[in-house]
This record gives sequence, C-alpha cells and structure tokens, in this order.
Amino acid sequence: MKIFALTLFLAIIILPGFSQNVVLNGEIIGLTEKKLLFTYRTETGMHLDTLQVKNGKFTWTKTLSGAQWAMLWLPDNAIPFFIEPGNINVKANIAVTDSLIVTGSKTEDSARVLYRVLDKLVAQRNIIDKKIDTAPDAEKPSLRVIGKEIDLELKRNQHAYLKTNPSSVISLNLANFIATNEDYEEGIIAFDYLSKEAKMTKQGLEIAEELAVKTKSRIGAIVPDFIQNDPSGNPIKFADFRGRYVYIDFWASWCIPCRNENPNVLKAYEKFKNKNFAIIGVSIDNDLNSWKKAIEDDKMPWTMVSDLKGSKNEIATYFGIRGVPSTLLIDPSGKIIAWNLNGNKLHHKLDELFSEQ
Repeated sequence: MKIFALTLFLAIIILPGFSQNVVLNGEIIGLTEKKLLFTYRTETGMHLDTLQVKNGKFTWTKTLSGAQWAMLWLPDNAIPFFIEPGNINVKANIAVTDSLIVTGSKTEDSARVLYRVLDKLVAQRNIIDKKIDTAPDAEKPSLRVIGKEIDLELKRNQHAYLKTNPSSVISLNLANFIATNEDYEEGIIAFDYLSKEAKMTKQGLEIAEELAVKTKSRIGAIVPDFIQNDPSGNPIKFADFRGRYVYIDFWASWCIPCRNENPNVLKAYEKFKNKNFAIIGVSIDNDLNSWKKAIEDDKMPWTMVSDLKGSKNEIATYFGIRGVPSTLLIDPSGKIIAWNLNGNKLHHKLDELFSEQ
C-alpha cells in the first residue's frame, strides 16, 4: 500500500498569515462536566484554556494566524485534532470510542486521510505481533520478517508525506511525534524533511532541542557509569551491570501507563533473568513512600534507583527523557541497541537476542 501520490493534495501550509478568528463549537453527548480543558498551539507555543460547558455544549473563540494542533480533554479520553481560522464544529459521544467528528477544518480533513493509511499499517503490525506471541518457535522468524516489512512501509509513508509537505502543520506534528517516540536517527530523518520556515517555528525549534538532547540516547551511544540510590539508600552503580543486557525502564508510581506495563516487564524479567539479562528501574518519583509502595504493590523484584528529584531525575535528564514510560536496552558493552521497547516489542526483541546465542 502506497500513499506517495496521495500526499500531493494533502499540503496545508503553516507559514504565518493574517490573524483571523477561530470559532469552535462543540457538542459532547453524555457529558455531565461543567468544564473541560483545552490545549492548543500558537506560534508562541502551547496554551491551556478552560471551556465552560452547558448541557454538553461549548463555544471557544481565538485569533490565530493559521492552522494549529489542539487537544480536547474529556474525563476519560483526550482527543487531538487540527483547528484553523473559520467556523469549526466538533461532535462526539462520551460513551463511544473514536466517535469524534470534526467539520470546518480542511487541515483535519487532510490529516484524517493520512492517519487512516498509517493507522491501517499499525493495525496490521499489531496483528503480526499477536501471531508471534502464539506461533511455534519455528514460525516466529518469518513472522518477524513480515513485521519488519510493515514497519518499513509505515516509515516510507511517513517520509513520503514529510517530503511532499515540508511546510505543513501536519508534517510538523508528525515530525514531533517521531522525534519524541522513535529513536534519534528516525527523529533526525523526519526533522530534515521540514522546510527552513517550519524548522524556525516555535514547535520546530522545540523538536531541534529535543533531538540535540537525544544524541545521548541514540543507537550506539555508550551509557555512562551513573550512580543512584535504591529504595534503601544504597548506591547502585551501572558499571556493575557491564557484561549483561540491561533494560533501563524510566517510570513513576503515579504514571498509569507505567503501572499497566509493569506486569509485562515482570513477565520478561522472569523469562530472561537467567540469560544474562537485568532490569534497572529509574523512577522519576519525588516521594520515597509512594515509590516504595508502587514497587511492593506491583511486585517488581529487579533493581530500582532514583534520586527523588521527580522530572529532574539526573539520569532521565541526561538522556532527554521527557515522559514516561520510556526505556533503553543496553548490550553487554554498555551500548544502546534499542529504544522504547514495551509490550510485545520487548519480548520479541529479547527473543531475537537470546535465540541468537
């Protein structure tokens, strides 16, 4: 499946123009809350507004010079979409997943065309991951090859869109997503596709800053011999783990996605702990008791460290970790070989590594 020709009509230019009003009218069926949070970008950065809601309906007005990304925060969900000058209508049902309908935003219409293609590839990849989980060992290598082919097709479609639309607000957000969620090399490729003007926007400069920090967590980088204390106050040296594959897991007691992922990490630990494999959990907590309780509640037996500086944890800051969960996989020489492995991807990577030995 290709979208190279498709991208020709998706271009939405982000270069600043004359400021015009955006009028956003929303209706969320089943919503009982009286207020909703609404985040949005402008040429000066991210902003947060509180929407006043009556009978599930709200109106928001702002002056913008062009199309921008926005996020509507519902009680149990967050809905991203693109806004632009003009009248935009948003409708959703709070009880139905993916029920959002946005009209009046040509940028959102274009983004939906792109995302339908990308989402289909992601769904295909998820199907292959599930097959790998249950397949006999003899069939897993061929399934992994199929999975990698889907990954390459996903990247080709992303790159095709970025190359064709270097000044698009959609491209800026796509490049930002890749720079944040993929490894350094993928982030650089995405960023280089952007036009000079796009790179000089506030978001473009933020992506460049993210990538500058991420050079320390790029594939092939050597992890320094950091030292932090475990929950009992004993200093733990990373140097003591040399000679083993080490999964560094950045997490926090208050992070729901982290806590949901912990059983999966525990499964990997139990399966590979006797195969030259170790885990170091780096917590960005700032409260010792909350950290200890989460370790106990989630039954995590691997090494845990923290300096209890919250988001300013020195190890997380060094690697440019801006959110959790985030992970690094280190080889026995201390070299980073994978980034942000979780769920099935973690098990598949470890299966590959240890099946080769």
